[in-house]
Amino acid sequence: MRKPDCAIALVLVLLVVSGCSVQIPKPSPSGSPAAAPTFTSPPIPSDTEQFLADHVGQDYFGQHFTLLHEDVVKPGLVKATYDYTFEPYVTHYQMTLLLDLNRWQLSDEEASIILLDPQAFEVDTEEAIVIALENGLSPGESYETSVLLGPMTHNRFAWEVTSPDANPTAEVPEPIFRVVLDVESGDVYAVEKIKPMMSH
Repeated sequence: MRKPDCAIALVLVLLVVSGCSVQIPKPSPSGSPAAAPTFTSPPIPSDTEQFLADHVGQDYFGQHFTLLHEDVVKPGLVKATYDYTFEPYVTHYQMTLLLDLNRWQLSDEEASIILLDPQAFEVDTEEAIVIALENGLSPGESYETSVLLGPMTHNRFAWEVTSPDANPTAEVPEPIFRVVLDVESGDVYAVEKIKPMMSH
């Protein structure tokens, strides 16, 4: 009897004519079934990470901040240490954050030294020296620059420019030896003079 063979042939012809194809799974090289793809969920940000991202923006946070460690000081209060990098000016600058979870703001129990506004280094070291000299820094053969962040700079990065050659003279008894200015705007935060020694 040949009728079943004809039926199978007819089905195959219909599949080819209609453009359908039948995929037969191939065994993996080891002979075992292929493993199903795995998907991993993105990590859930911690409270301090979310707080910082809310202030500086997610992109800025991801580019410049790295959480080093985070501890619960007590219920509702978290302290974290972050590493900040803005190449080539700042690399691995550590800053601290004490977050009041109940009020979702910096805690009053301890000063947080942390950048809460996205800030760019628009002023490089050479420009910082020029601004410092324009604001009275004592001229010298060389100058020293370093980065500051703290209450005096309103938790913004600033250049500290000092003149090692600043010495009191008869003409200039109180020379300016230190100028602190914002790294983005160039605004001056502090100008410090050498005070003459008091005679006893």
